[in-house]
Amino acid sequence: MRWIASPRCLTEPDRILMVKHLPTFSGAAALLALCLGLGPATAARAQSPEPAGEDLTAFYEQLERTIISGRAAAYLGMLSPSLAARAATRQFVTRNIVTGVTNVTVSELRRLPLSGAPAGEGYAVLIEIFREQRLAGDVATWLLNVRRDVDPGTNRSFSDGPQWRIVGQERLTQVDGLFRLELHPEQQYIVRNLTIEATDLTLRMADGLAFVADTGQGITGLVLQGEGEVDFTPTPEVEQAQLQLFAGDSALRTTFDSAFIRVNPNDFDALVPRDALLERTVGPRDYEEAQEVFDRYAPESYLVDVGHLSDEVWWVLPNEGDLLVELETPHYDDLTYVKSSRKAEDIQLFDREGRRNISIYASDEKLATRGRFYSEDDLIEYDIENYDLDVRFLPQRDWMEGRATLTVRAVSDLSMLSVRIADALTVESVSAEPFGRLFPLRTPGQNTMILNLPSRVPAGDTFTLTVDYNGELPAEAVDHQAIVPRDLSLLESSRFVHPTIRSGPEPHYLYSSRSFWYPQSTVTDFAPATISITVPPDFGCVASGHLSGPPRELYGEDSLGMPDGSKQYVFEAERPIRYLAAVMSEFVSVGSEAITLPPVEGGVAADATTSRELTLSVEANVRQRRRARQLSERAEEILGFYSSLVGDLPYSSLTVAMVESELPGGHSPAHISMINEPVQNSNLLWRRDPVFFAAAPDFFLAHELAHQWWGQAVGWSNYHEQWLSEGMAQYFAALYARHAQGDGVFRQIMRQMREWSMQQSAQGPVYLGYRLGHIKQDSRIFRALVYNKGAMVMHMLHRLVGDDAFFRGVRRFYTDWRFRKAGTEDFRLAFEQESGLSLARFFERYIHETGLPDLAFSYTSEAAPGETGASAVKLRFEQQTELLYGVPVTVTLRYASGETQNVVVGVTERITEARVPLSGVLRDIDVNRDFEALARVDDR
Repeated sequence: MRWIASPRCLTEPDRILMVKHLPTFSGAAALLALCLGLGPATAARAQSPEPAGEDLTAFYEQLERTIISGRAAAYLGMLSPSLAARAATRQFVTRNIVTGVTNVTVSELRRLPLSGAPAGEGYAVLIEIFREQRLAGDVATWLLNVRRDVDPGTNRSFSDGPQWRIVGQERLTQVDGLFRLELHPEQQYIVRNLTIEATDLTLRMADGLAFVADTGQGITGLVLQGEGEVDFTPTPEVEQAQLQLFAGDSALRTTFDSAFIRVNPNDFDALVPRDALLERTVGPRDYEEAQEVFDRYAPESYLVDVGHLSDEVWWVLPNEGDLLVELETPHYDDLTYVKSSRKAEDIQLFDREGRRNISIYASDEKLATRGRFYSEDDLIEYDIENYDLDVRFLPQRDWMEGRATLTVRAVSDLSMLSVRIADALTVESVSAEPFGRLFPLRTPGQNTMILNLPSRVPAGDTFTLTVDYNGELPAEAVDHQAIVPRDLSLLESSRFVHPTIRSGPEPHYLYSSRSFWYPQSTVTDFAPATISITVPPDFGCVASGHLSGPPRELYGEDSLGMPDGSKQYVFEAERPIRYLAAVMSEFVSVGSEAITLPPVEGGVAADATTSRELTLSVEANVRQRRRARQLSERAEEILGFYSSLVGDLPYSSLTVAMVESELPGGHSPAHISMINEPVQNSNLLWRRDPVFFAAAPDFFLAHELAHQWWGQAVGWSNYHEQWLSEGMAQYFAALYARHAQGDGVFRQIMRQMREWSMQQSAQGPVYLGYRLGHIKQDSRIFRALVYNKGAMVMHMLHRLVGDDAFFRGVRRFYTDWRFRKAGTEDFRLAFEQESGLSLARFFERYIHETGLPDLAFSYTSEAAPGETGASAVKLRFEQQTELLYGVPVTVTLRYASGETQNVVVGVTERITEARVPLSGVLRDIDVNRDFEALARVDDR
């Protein structure tokens, strides 16, 4: 039992937790805020909290003792006589004062002076109450009005009894379903011929030992010790291929030395045959070894952090039908299997220590309910309609402090919500209008907090959520997996006898979609935003939105603890954006101008939302100013080229931020294109990467600028669909290279893309997204397939349907899905509508499968009647793979005169033939010499 005057922050180690499990919640009946809604019982003035005021420690300690006692009479004795006499009070006592409570913590959240009471004689207090009942726990938020002078119901003085009396009360929220897990010290079992079966998983143990963790509601945890066998055989062939990369076989069959299993108590008997567990006397050494297994694995999943309310570790139960299995194997170290029925892909196998997802897929049962394709939005219960952020950064200390106000609309009836925010950030307070203060339940390892609402919000209704938070959060790091030192001796620091002086890159600090630096939905969510960011005097800032005037310098009290001279930037994103981002560095302004882009070639009907005007700004580190001025001109040209293809500019402003780095690359949130400019004396090489094109120096810039359309204005519906963003941006960058530098450079780019695509296609289908190369921890595989093969697919589609249909399809897709998230099926339908072709097989083969076509090519010359020389040539392609593809192949006719003629043949059937009239004496024929078809061609 302990009374806490103010919350403290508990930090938790960083964990991977790839499953989401929530406790059971129950809410209060009324909608109440701190200063509203309890009738005569709540009359706190709507004003800022006064200083701590009178000491209520004795009152809170008495309340703790009363709750532990479980005696209704003891609690009624703390009330004013008029409140104790009410019928509603009896109901309150029945619900909240119960027997069996073993420990209580009361924590005051907020205090306001009570209206109608003399100063210092009455308060409205918002408190958190954490109750323990043996292994179970719950957290409630109460609003109490307390006075020590008179009973407001009778206006009579309190003659005797407690110094402070409760004159108004309401339970605002309650979080149930928290449990303290421990292995039962008096139960041990001998395992005999145990078999546990779940989706695509079988565990067998002929002989061993078992211990259980019981919550009082049944067994939720099981520790197995002894040699067992595991068989994991994923149903999808794609997942079998990924398992082959990990284990060398399409099925994982190995032994394990110990296992830890979590299950809902209601599922235990159906999962674990009781006749395979024979109770025996507990062996102390056996128990110690089992406890070691429990201590190792139990904190990794289903853990919740109740913060300052308890020093104990608390868990929630898995949902019914869910399962978690932790395995210690001699050959693959630790492996984790998860079945999570509430996820779109409910089966998962991962290597927690190595941070590798091995298998993630939807079971047949899940596919039967959601279908083959899905959007991450299908499972959302709320939508964020607006963000309002006010954040202060000390970048060199990784420190931030902020307040976020979110406008939330319930998609379905809503009683609780999960909100993303980095584990490293401390949530100081959460309040909702019209509900008041909420208790955030943190889930370590998930970068999530769970909020229980006092009452259900009907679908379609909106409310605002305000979160105050702070903490140390490192900026997002650059992926260095594909980078190698220019001089390998640099890896051995001992070789440097004398210090080496080298001017490194100017530091920059990026906070974007991976860092969860502000409260947000559990999925990317299009919404307008206002972002206020304050940085120290030497720093500049670029963020998502249009800069609303010059930054404001802050001094004295206005600086709110920041150094004098700190700068406050305000950015407005009027059009919806997928996520918010900010880049901070010692920037200097290179220039800013409003530009109007030319109309679209070929004519595209403009509508009320079509934009042709843009404010283009450039910020750079000091040493990059000259290059940045040149970049500004190229950026304007690239944007003009893209808008001529798409017919619209998605956002009214764009800031190109040129930062120094050891390697090229970039990042493009809405309104921003951050371009990494390598320092001249960098010791890193990146020339062997799939996305480095030496002949196209503006390729990175062009790729990042294309993301304003593809990836930002049009998002992807889940991680499988990332190829739409990266493939389209990569292809648009290649098209710009052809526009700016000619066909020769374009062919070099396409040849390199093809080489990487052909080389890496066996690693998995494009549709696997980030998982490509993930098992091998080689991000080049991801870029080779999601970027380059994705771009090759776009180019082959372009050649199949023709110029006009392709760009009509681009515009239709963009217009239909602007400020929404789309998938491959949506993309396919747009191009089918514009081309009149069936493209299902094309996307199935090149996006959802790993294979590539094998083509046999031959030709025969034909002479016209009465002529001896050939007047035409018949081209013949035969697809030799079992599955048929649709692939455009360039056939180059070489004439004796030295002239050439290119013919594109759409190879779509088992046998495809085309007759081409000759314009001269044919000398030779080349096939796919432009390297623009993803196919193996035998032209012998």
